[in-house]
Amino acid sequence: MFRSSLDKSRSLEEVMISTAGTTQVLMICTAVLYFKYLAVLVVQGGKKFNAGTRAPEDMAASSAIPQQSFGLAPANADSEEYKKAKAEEIRWQRIVGNDMENLPFGVLLAWFSVLAGGNTSVTSAAYIIFTVVRVIHTLSFAYGIFWPRTTAWSIGILAVITMTINGIVGSIN
Repeated sequence: MFRSSLDKSRSLEEVMISTAGTTQVLMICTAVLYFKYLAVLVVQGGKKFNAGTRAPEDMAASSAIPQQSFGLAPANADSEEYKKAKAEEIRWQRIVGNDMENLPFGVLLAWFSVLAGGNTSVTSAAYIIFTVVRVIHTLSFAYGIFWPRTTAWSIGILAVITMTINGIVGSIN
């Protein structure tokens, strides 16, 4: 009825059963998410320059950028231009923060789901969905569009839960 732990043990080969297609899907999705994250960081860096929230020594990059003071002493704090730049900087900080909360678990659970013996088709589908909705989430957040952003976030969470359950089932079977 119940198998002993020795009966359950599988060789590394059995655990790492993965088609070349699955590995390609995992690698492409991971690369897309990584390059998306890098792009977000570059945009956020520019928004920080515009809001004057970079370190003062960053002025060495260009004399054409606004005065930098970590945002502590903006000369134009009451101007509409500053308020708009600060709001954009905060928006992009939140995009980065959301990526930091979601991307590591999504990426790790996709790869670990396969390593644990999860169904590779389920993992591939869930990871593709996760990747697509994370891009949609970023674009929606950047343009201030609520429903697509919230829907994308929710679907991404469901995709991660799917990969988690798939990995658990694979590790038990």
